Amino acid sequence: MPELKPHSWAQSGNPTSTILNRIREHNIEFGGSPARVAHSYDVPLYKIPADQVLVPIELLKRLQDHIEYDAIGSPSASIASDLADELRALLQP
Repeated sequence: MPELKPHSWAQSGNPTSTILNRIREHNIEFGGSPARVAHSYDVPLYKIPADQVLVPIELLKRLQDHIEYDAIGSPSASIASDLADELRALLQP
């Protein structure tokens, strides 16, 4: 997956207020009042391709730890089941 760049930005105090990234960048370049307003949009929003999902890094690390443990010993069935449930939940529409 290529590195994601923000598509738009939201305000942390008002998440329904958004601005497109290209407009935010233009306003920051312009300077002055438009730049101050643009900087108030501080939460980046990303478009995720429809055939991909974001997986929390903590879940990936737990999965990697489980796989490495499985290679040297017997895996825990309950841990494997928990990981599978979390991954399935990410794939639900």
